[in-house]
Amino acid sequence: MSPNLISTCAKMGTFESLHLARKAFNLFLEEEETKGVLFIGNNTLIFYAECGDLDYARKVFDEMLERNNVSWTSLICGYGSRNMPKEAVFFVFRDGGCRD
Repeated sequence: MSPNLISTCAKMGTFESLHLARKAFNLFLEEEETKGVLFIGNNTLIFYAECGDLDYARKVFDEMLERNNVSWTSLICGYGSRNMPKEAVFFVFRDGGCRD
């Protein structure tokens, strides 16, 4: 799965393209062996954040077995890009921030 593909799908902007992309990601993520793959988790998180679905982006973040600076930054930037700075700050302080 390529970050460029995820970003392109997220930015296409049509309901149909986002719906199809989300279905594909959900099918892919249902496979147990993908849950621990940091690259896949981060790119899925970025995808949902760019789509504006911050509830699902947060769900992906919460279910990731491993997180890094990319994980934290992606979710924080997702909140910031949707004019939700209080949520971003609350999220960092509540969860203790990235410790990498």
